[in-house]
Amino acid sequence: MRAPCSIDGCDREKHARGVCVTHDRRIKNGGHPDFTGKPPGRPLKGQHPTWAAIHKRLSRTRGAASSYACVDCAKQAREWSYDGLDPAQLIDRARGWELAYSLDLEHYVPRCVPCHRRLDIGIRKSKKPYMQLAIEELP
Repeated sequence: MRAPCSIDGCDREKHARGVCVTHDRRIKNGGHPDFTGKPPGRPLKGQHPTWAAIHKRLSRTRGAASSYACVDCAKQAREWSYDGLDPAQLIDRARGWELAYSLDLEHYVPRCVPCHRRLDIGIRKSKKPYMQLAIEELP
C-alpha cells in the first residue's frame, strides 16, 4: 500500500509528486491542488442569461413547476411564471414576443397554463409595464 496524499484532509493513495491522482491532475491543469477548472455549463453568448436559460435554471434548481400548486387557483401548476416584481428585470425576444424576466429565481412562481396565459394576455392588452399590472386587474 502506498503512502497517503500529502494534501491536508485527503486520504487517497499517493500517485506522483507526493499527491493523489486527483490533486496531481488539478496541479497540472491549474497550478494548485484546489483548482477545479472552468465553471460548469456553456459560456454566455450575451451580457446576461436568456429567458430560456433562466427557465432551464429554474427547472434544475427548483424542480418541475408541476410539483407545485398554481399560486392563483391552487390547481396543479405546469409552468414557471415571472411575478413582475424585480426592479432589475430584463427583456428578451423569444417566440415572437418581448418577454420580461428576472435573473433572480425568487421572482418566479408556479402557475397552471390557463392562469399563466390570462396573465400574459392581460399584460399585452394593457400596454402597461409588467410591474405595474396586478393580477386582480386582469380580465
